[in-house]
Amino acid sequence: METPSSIQFSDGPQMPEMREALLDTANVRELVSDLSQLTRILSVQCKTSARSQTPLNSSISLVQAAERLLSGEVQAVQVKYFFDHYEWTDTLMRLPNGVRMVRCRHEPDQPVHTH
Repeated sequence: METPSSIQFSDGPQMPEMREALLDTANVRELVSDLSQLTRILSVQCKTSARSQTPLNSSISLVQAAERLLSGEVQAVQVKYFFDHYEWTDTLMRLPNGVRMVRCRHEPDQPVHTH
């Protein structure tokens, strides 16, 4: 799934470019390794249930968050990072058949919001 970066609603900013993939355990660990080595991590959050997430000021490493996701301790992980002159947000969600990843690239003038 891809969202063209040219989409813009009349009442708001341009939509971020988005990509989606289904990952297995090995893919998740490879992603974590790549992000850890090649990007500047800005924040990591875990979502333990539909109504609960880690506080913004808590510190959890991306490796710890990914292991909690893979073990089933948390339902989702969101990592924000800086790479190639852009801010990015990857959201990883546990599914019965793997981990769904949604990646958003934010334009330089587009604020990154935490949900």
